[in-house]
Amino acid sequence: MSDQDAVRVPDWKDWGIALAVFVVGVLGTAIAGKGHVPTRGAAILAAAICGTATFAMTAWAIRFARYPRWSYWTSAAVLALLALAGAALLPDLRMWKENVLSTMWMSAWYPLLFTSVGGAGAHACWAGTARGGWLMVGVAAFLGAVPAVVQLLF
Repeated sequence: MSDQDAVRVPDWKDWGIALAVFVVGVLGTAIAGKGHVPTRGAAILAAAICGTATFAMTAWAIRFARYPRWSYWTSAAVLALLALAGAALLPDLRMWKENVLSTMWMSAWYPLLFTSVGGAGAHACWAGTARGGWLMVGVAAFLGAVPAVVQLLF
């Protein structure tokens, strides 16, 4: 299937699958990162679960892609890598939990968002174009980096 083919619209069964993937991913991430101050291993495990959930949601969302399919996979990779980098490299795990863990749910939500943005003929976000694909990846990089940057700056 090419990026130019018609886009399928999710039905209730599809949304049920998405909800299940999202809930399992978010709860798994939160449970793995629990503790007043999580250990480095727990933080990395939470980030890995978050990345897995993001890729699982991307695999679900790609069937309804309005943007180039490569941009969904690239965005998932960017979000997963930034989550892992934050968990492995940020020095203060208490602040990591406060600033990064508390926003990781957005990584799995991100591909879900793009199943309903940019309908047929929409020009606002360049759906279906390479420019729109790079916009999607850029927003993913911003979304994934902001919590760590906030931690480092404040």
